[in-house]
This record gives sequence, structure tokens and C-alpha cells, in this order.
Amino acid sequence: MGRKTLAEMIRETGVDPAQVKERLAKNRIEMKDGETFRDAAGKRKVTPMEILKVILVENYELK
Repeated sequence: MGRKTLAEMIRETGVDPAQVKERLAKNRIEMKDGETFRDAAGKRKVTPMEILKVILVENYELK
């Protein structure tokens, strides 16, 4: 999971890209389409799974 890029995850899950960007911004996560979950998680000091939860779970917020 950590090696997948944001674009790959959006394509595989079918979530709305605009909604994904909004959820990431709400949680102060900067992530480009080609960036891996591992790299983005490292910058924010969270796990890749936490970023996935932000993307997929409505109203999920990082602590």
C-alpha cells in the first residue's frame, strides 16, 4: 500500500478526485498524484494507512 501513488489509489477505489484533494487539504496533507503514500506519510509523520483513511472515510481527521 505504501508504494501506491495517489493517482493509482483514486483509479482503484473510484473515489472522486476533487473530494480526495479536499479531504487531504482539510487534514493538511500535501500529496501530488504521482507521490507514493509512504512518501506523503513520512512528510506528515503518520502511516500510509492513516492517509488512506483520510481519503476513504468521510469526516475522518488525523489526530
